[in-house]
Amino acid sequence: ITQHLKEMGVACTFRNVEAEYENLLRSEKNLQLLLSVTAGTCVLIALFGVWSMIMLTCEQRRKEIAVRKVFGATTKDILDMFIVEYMALQGVAALVAFPIGYACMKPWLEQYVVQTEISWWIYVGIFLLVALLVALCIGWRVWKTATARPADEICKG
Repeated sequence: ITQHLKEMGVACTFRNVEAEYENLLRSEKNLQLLLSVTAGTCVLIALFGVWSMIMLTCEQRRKEIAVRKVFGATTKDILDMFIVEYMALQGVAALVAFPIGYACMKPWLEQYVVQTEISWWIYVGIFLLVALLVALCIGWRVWKTATARPADEICKG
């Protein structure tokens, strides 16, 4: 085709649309990388916050846990007590964060020609992932506190 157009005296240039599209999306990909690193850092900071809060709560409530054990509470009962408390906090946080996240994302996504929908399962997945991470943070520290000897905890100052 190019040879035929040159014989007719028509100057033409062919460009690869995919390559042009990639050039246009380069800044978007850099923004995606920046947002991914920022989101990962925020998740890490949040997990450290949850970890610290659990550590502080266990330290403040170690005598209460010991007394509960003396009166017959099992380690599972104590774990359940903490998990219910922190899952309720997570539920409240999700009720606040998910609508705000949706309200911020929807207008931003509408400015693109090729759009993706924000599915409900994404929010369920986020909730379950955070629940798993919180449960792991709770599990280790509370298990350690709940399996300690009650007499030693009560006698500590």
